[in-house]
Amino acid sequence: MHPYTLCGIAVALGIVACRGADSPRPGAKLTDPPPAPLTLTLTRLRSDSIAYALYSGVTTPQDLVIRDAAAWSALWALIHATQRPVPPLPDVDFGQEMIIAAALGTRSTGGYNVLLTQATEDASAVHIQVVETSPGPDCITTQALSQPIDLARAPRRDAPVQFSIIQQVRHCGP
Repeated sequence: MHPYTLCGIAVALGIVACRGADSPRPGAKLTDPPPAPLTLTLTRLRSDSIAYALYSGVTTPQDLVIRDAAAWSALWALIHATQRPVPPLPDVDFGQEMIIAAALGTRSTGGYNVLLTQATEDASAVHIQVVETSPGPDCITTQALSQPIDLARAPRRDAPVQFSIIQQVRHCGP
């Protein structure tokens, strides 16, 4: 065989091999990767790293999404059930916002905390990240019942809301 013929065959095979790498397998579908989740603004009603309230009237563990004024008023009254006077209800434009709440329920001591830390959304749902902190065995805590709850505003979405819980233990000793 002539050397130029061999070279031409090698080039043709190289082109076919490269084109084959770009072509899908028979029966395979080309799909775009799913879009990255969109970060939503989550504005806690308290700006430090402590739950909105450590002592509340919310005695059962709950993750809540509040999308109307009546539910917001009822939750606010429950949170402040043991306080007199009850603080004024914050105004919320439920056409634009929703309230997210995470409550630990009644705990046997102090030292517990709950924080709403992140909100994202994808095509299927809004995802809320909650960090629950419990005191380690070396922590000194108040010996009073506590009911931590955290509250945050988020842009209103009518999609389902899923809560992801991260549990951590705070160690107080050396």
